[in-house]
Amino acid sequence: MRAVDHGGGRRAHASVPAPIEAATGPVRVLYVAGLGRSGSTLLASLLGEVPGLASAGEVLYLLERGVGGGDLCGCGRPVPACPLWLDVLARAGTPTDPATIIALAAEAQAVIRLRHAPRLLTDRRRDHPWLRARAGRWLDHLARTYPAIAAASGAEVVVDASKSPSYGAALEATGAVDLRVVHLVRDPRGVAASWSTPTARHDRAAVTAMDRRDPASATLLWGAWNDMAHRLWAGDPERYLVVRYEDLVADPEAVVRRVLRLAGVPADGPLPFLRGDTATLTRSHTVAGNPARLTVGPVALRADEAWRSRLGSRDRRVVELLSAPVARRFGYGRDR
Repeated sequence: MRAVDHGGGRRAHASVPAPIEAATGPVRVLYVAGLGRSGSTLLASLLGEVPGLASAGEVLYLLERGVGGGDLCGCGRPVPACPLWLDVLARAGTPTDPATIIALAAEAQAVIRLRHAPRLLTDRRRDHPWLRARAGRWLDHLARTYPAIAAASGAEVVVDASKSPSYGAALEATGAVDLRVVHLVRDPRGVAASWSTPTARHDRAAVTAMDRRDPASATLLWGAWNDMAHRLWAGDPERYLVVRYEDLVADPEAVVRRVLRLAGVPADGPLPFLRGDTATLTRSHTVAGNPARLTVGPVALRADEAWRSRLGSRDRRVVELLSAPVARRFGYGRDR
């Protein structure tokens, strides 16, 4: 997320928060759905370079990991010390005491767990009565947060890479966002290999390791999340777009323009941050997510196919077998 004016140029950080009631209509949110380790940080970073779009990271974890945990903002400061996020919290009137953060996080976890997916799918068709009854205070927090992000950044579209399909359904339930979903998928063998590989995260107060899963459990999660995202939004092609990671890195300019059209913003203008297979990224204000979001400068855009050497033949067969029903839907198979 970057502070910009509506013409695309930079602006100074606002010293006095504007009243959140000043926003008119739902805030347009471009939501990146899918499973982690599929390239969502790269896609969100590219979109954040487009004037009028604010890449906010994984807003699902703003309070729990950002404010409460002190994770770094993409600008390099801890989220509680970042002027832009302080502005967002002030505009939204968000309590930041530990007890409230814990309570809101508990409400979120009570409804977005994967086991609630069937209920969320049914609930969505009935205008979310179960979700509102179980997590009303959390939904109110979300309904204030996204207009605050748009106001603080001066953006027309907020890019959220939280990925969880359940969380995307919760955003819809707030009634405060105009949700556009870009569903990012990656070859399940690449995802499984990434989840099983140790990776340090340096975007926290102390260096830790990113979560790990064995190939089988990572593949089951890949199938469940991608299937749920498809079931939630595939029926509305004007607000839903499937993007494959392999296509993103092969032709980033074409994919970014497709996503911009989905977001309802001009897609024919120059994209100076893209030059062939290289993207030049600037400092952002993203919360949570892959530590690669702190990257600044030239980034080579090429497919990560390390899974071909990392996955043994047995693990590869397991991944292919477990993912097959969903993988075929997105064009993946053993021939790749």
